[in-house]
Parts: sequence; structure tokens; C-alpha cells
Amino acid sequence: MTLKSSRNIRTRTVTLTTQAFETQSEAAAFLAISPRTLSRRLETAEFEMGERLKLEMLGSVLELALKTFPNEETATRWLKTPRPSFNNKTPLQLLDSVPGYERVKSELIGHVYGMF
Repeated sequence: MTLKSSRNIRTRTVTLTTQAFETQSEAAAFLAISPRTLSRRLETAEFEMGERLKLEMLGSVLELALKTFPNEETATRWLKTPRPSFNNKTPLQLLDSVPGYERVKSELIGHVYGMF
């Protein structure tokens, strides 16, 4: 990995975690790692495959939410609010699996096209 791509990954990860989570502890819990491990990962931009997948799913969903809702605050609130259609889990909680990611993405697309 080049220095430039490493810096890009680090920047994107910091941006995503800052937008979606209020604290680094919340971001670490989302990735199922300790806050200290997250700090190390952010310094090196070397995430394990499962962590990278979760970050990519988060990035994709966050981008779609930002296009769906009028502002970042509304989008992040939607991601953190339990939804009846997700068995009272938050959309962020569903991003621990690909099927959960697909459900969240599908609901956001439904909002865009007025299906909800």
C-alpha cells in the first residue's frame, strides 16, 4: 500500500467514524475492537478484512443517507434510531452483516423513491 492510499484510507475512516459516532469508543464497539486498537488502526490505516468491510458498508449507507435526508444531523439520527422494520434495532446495528447492510440500503432506497 502506498503512503498516499494509506493516508486516503485513514482520512476516509476518520471522516466516517466522526459522522456516524459521537465517540471513538462507539466507533470501536461498531468494529468490535477496543478503542486503543482503533487508535492504532487509524495511525497505520491497516484494518483487518472484517473491519474494512464494516467501514465500507458504513460508508455506503452513510452516503445514501446523506442523499436521502436533508442534512447530516437527520441522516445520522436515522442511522441511530431503532426502526420497527428492523425488529427495533438501529440501522447501524444491522451493519454487522451483509444481509443487514442490504436491508438498510433497501429501506433508504425506498425512502428516496417514496416507497415508505
